[in-house]
Amino acid sequence: MPFINISYHEEQYSETDLQFISTQIKNSLIKEFNVPPDDFFQVFHSHKNEQFHFNTDYLINEKRTKKLLYIQITCGIGRTIEQKKNLYNTMTESLFQNNIVTKGNVFIILNETPLENWSFGMGEAQMVMNQCSPTTITNENHLNNNQIKSNISSELGDLAPAFVDFTENVLFGDLWMRNDLSLRDRSLITLSSLVTAGNIEQLPFHINLAKENNISENDIIGLITHLAFYTGWPKAASALNKTKNVFSP
Repeated sequence: MPFINISYHEEQYSETDLQFISTQIKNSLIKEFNVPPDDFFQVFHSHKNEQFHFNTDYLINEKRTKKLLYIQITCGIGRTIEQKKNLYNTMTESLFQNNIVTKGNVFIILNETPLENWSFGMGEAQMVMNQCSPTTITNENHLNNNQIKSNISSELGDLAPAFVDFTENVLFGDLWMRNDLSLRDRSLITLSSLVTAGNIEQLPFHINLAKENNISENDIIGLITHLAFYTGWPKAASALNKTKNVFSP
């Protein structure tokens, strides 16, 4: 459900150039954010010279020119920092093709907003309604639509195949993929529950999963430190020791 605003100087790009820019932005979102091909909404805004202002070299090593593109992307929450970096790189490299846009002239702003903030028409919140495709919800509310990989099968597959099946297909295949919470929220909740209950043996897997879900190491340390005042110092200390081993194996 990304909505794209592209602002540019009115004298710098032809209709053919703008079509190329539109296509490359769309393809980059499909590749890096798993956006469905038919989820396509873009608006181009041209500006006169007196309406178009910028610093020529702020935070970059080459000069910006009047061919600068301001690309504002509004999308669902949940992508990792790595995914965002990949999007910036892919989009910039693809726009650099055909010598239409230099890399220094690609300025990208990413704004994340929850599913309930969208209406695609009809006065309805389609992204949180039952008739909305589960695949669309998953793609927008989560990092990707790949099933979470666990090590439960290799550890307990021979001993408890039913337990493995429930874990992979119900817990991670269904519950974790539901659209009412983002993967980041689910990771924070799960880490908090494990620390509170003192179940630190499960922490390594969920710490690594949390990092995939856009939760930094500092976030995890802050979470455990905060919980120390509510769940008890010994549990927090044990969790921090286990966490330290994950961060520095």
